[in-house]
Amino acid sequence: MAVGGGARADGSASSASGLGRQGLAMRPNTNDTIAAIATAPGHGAVAIVRLSGQRALIVADAVLSGTPLSSAATHTVHVRRVTDAAGRELDEVLAVVMRAPRS
Repeated sequence: MAVGGGARADGSASSASGLGRQGLAMRPNTNDTIAAIATAPGHGAVAIVRLSGQRALIVADAVLSGTPLSSAATHTVHVRRVTDAAGRELDEVLAVVMRAPRS
């Protein structure tokens, strides 16, 4: 993946340059749901992963325990647990819901 690129919810990669693998210009799709690390490189106690796009809350609901974030009001903070496909707890997180256009 190119530096500055992101991973889409469907597992495909995006490129910060806007060029595909063959160097062909790609049109940005504003309907994409993107997960991107938003933490500076290095060691730290807190990591930030930003989910954005129309399906961001659906993706979050799939991996976070508790009341679905898709029903949460905008600009609210929620304590959740990240779980794997088997339901095992991986970590505790703070999830912030910020709905467009005020995100």
